[in-house]
Amino acid sequence: MLALLTALGIAAPASAATSFGLNIQSLVNWDVQWTSGAGPAWEPFVAAMARDGMTVARTDAAWSRVQPNGPGDTPDWTVTDRIARTLAQHGIRWLPVVDLAPAWSQEAANPRPGCAPLGPRYLPPKPEHYDEFAGFAGLLAARYGDGGAFWAANPDLAPRPITHYEIWNEPNVDAYWNNHVNPAQYRALYDQARAAIKAADADAQVLVGGVVWGGQVDCTVQTNDAQWLQALVRDGGPGWQTDGIAIHPYGPAAVNIVVNVRRMQRALAAVGRGDVPLEQTELGWALRPGDATPGSAAARDDGWFPEPTRAANFALVTDMLQAADCRLGDQYGYAVVERERLLLEPPPGVTNVFDLMEHWMGIYPATAPGAETVTSRAYAAAIARDRAAGGATRDVRVCGADPSPGRTIPIDLATTPAGTGCWDATVTYLGLPVREAQLIGSPAVLAPTGADTVFTGMDGSARFCATAVGELRVHAQIGAGAYAADFAPLVARSAETALGATELPPVLTPPVPPAGTPPQPVPACVLGQLGLPAQRLSTVARRGRLTTRVRLSTLAPTGPCQTTLTVSIPVKTTRRGKKPRVTQALLGTARATIGSTSQQTVVVRLTTAGRKRLRRERSVRATVRIGLPQAVGGSQDYAREMRLRR
Repeated sequence: MLALLTALGIAAPASAATSFGLNIQSLVNWDVQWTSGAGPAWEPFVAAMARDGMTVARTDAAWSRVQPNGPGDTPDWTVTDRIARTLAQHGIRWLPVVDLAPAWSQEAANPRPGCAPLGPRYLPPKPEHYDEFAGFAGLLAARYGDGGAFWAANPDLAPRPITHYEIWNEPNVDAYWNNHVNPAQYRALYDQARAAIKAADADAQVLVGGVVWGGQVDCTVQTNDAQWLQALVRDGGPGWQTDGIAIHPYGPAAVNIVVNVRRMQRALAAVGRGDVPLEQTELGWALRPGDATPGSAAARDDGWFPEPTRAANFALVTDMLQAADCRLGDQYGYAVVERERLLLEPPPGVTNVFDLMEHWMGIYPATAPGAETVTSRAYAAAIARDRAAGGATRDVRVCGADPSPGRTIPIDLATTPAGTGCWDATVTYLGLPVREAQLIGSPAVLAPTGADTVFTGMDGSARFCATAVGELRVHAQIGAGAYAADFAPLVARSAETALGATELPPVLTPPVPPAGTPPQPVPACVLGQLGLPAQRLSTVARRGRLTTRVRLSTLAPTGPCQTTLTVSIPVKTTRRGKKPRVTQALLGTARATIGSTSQQTVVVRLTTAGRKRLRRERSVRATVRIGLPQAVGGSQDYAREMRLRR
């Protein structure tokens, strides 16, 4: 294995066993940061983590709580001591994110036009205060690191000293770097903090803080993780020292995680730093609650997951990353618990708790502290499999330069007849439904719409049809197939199933590509964001246009997507003796070609009738709908409402 990795230009994985855990920020912040009421007790959730085999927990080591008035103050360790004690009592080690600068040290807020609002607590320190930030990091290591003062003062605890420190969170996006992302500035902050921590604990590992896939950069939603990492390394120069890079490779399905982790590791290899290990410190999915309000984001948005599908993601992705040929260390899910219906302070302008994705990402329920869920059991089982394997050979090819398949993770395919020449398929992993698995046939298979690529949906199912008379053999896979192998390599595969197809479906005509046409990756056009800037009704009616902002989140390496946007408003008509009827009046449409990695402004022009209708109104609730082509054929619709007032 070492020879193989060396040939691929990747250093061998660290020999230490992987540790698994969860982010616990919401648990901590519930009653020490948010001011409108106390949250649930920490103990049941931390005990559940230990019960389920977790040995690490990630949360902020907030500088603002320890030295709120200046570096000359006596440090207030109340909250950090509580974190360290609670975790140690259950044999769990703390990964602190050294961040949250106090107001006296912060940069002035940079609220650029068009950017999302900034959270004041996430403003970075001014460069002239980097040395004080480093001083705080050194104090943290001296107190909680190996041989730290906290452990000496608490002999009743079995020491669980901090071994890894993460410097800041997601510094590659506007929200955490004050709307002026700057790798060189971040490197200066990191270098000073690392030196101070190493001075207090020479064996400590200091990580670059949580580089995230996708986010707002320069007021535009885009993917800059690989480019930011390369700029950071180049700024540091050939001798730049780091102990690892924390990553947040969020994505809706296993194939997304493959692509995101591979892209970041290959980006490092391209600038000569394939030796730097990665540590996955955030990754999770929002639960789709069964009682979500109709029309809310949780009820309609594809980013919210039924519990079995979310559990499948945790199980499959955990096993996949642990088996991957990447330099990947500890893995942290997001998150232990979230506020769900117990939301205390909704953000300004948000009143429906089912529109807040981040508040449904806890794997243990807020209303039943520490209780098991399908997701928590799936994650615990994945941890147990890793322990039983004893650090199995990392031979699933995710990060290497060789795109040919290595070992693949086994998934299961079940089929049932669905009419002449067609079948319904269900793809599962350990009995849980797998999203975005591709069905591959020999001869090829079609979707009922005629599309020549078939992917499973949110429930792990898809319908496919034969393209030729005779025996049909089908399997399911994740990676490769419709995607270029060097972009999304093959990582999971089912056994092949033999099906007898004696007739073709009567309603399908298989497409015949021109001779010599090479297969093309199919872009799965998935909406990343549909933004609706504030606009006055009178201005929209006068100008005859409505402005939207669109970002896609595609699985394919290339290929912009054709979009259709429509704007409509509800109209109530009443007939004598009849119940009022509400219909949607179309105001205008637009068609646009959207790229896959950046935000684009799309103007929807109103019809003459639409402008006249708006001129008569004082306030309307308009629906903006966007239609996108799917990899599986057909289209998918997303809709958002906006209030227009004079």
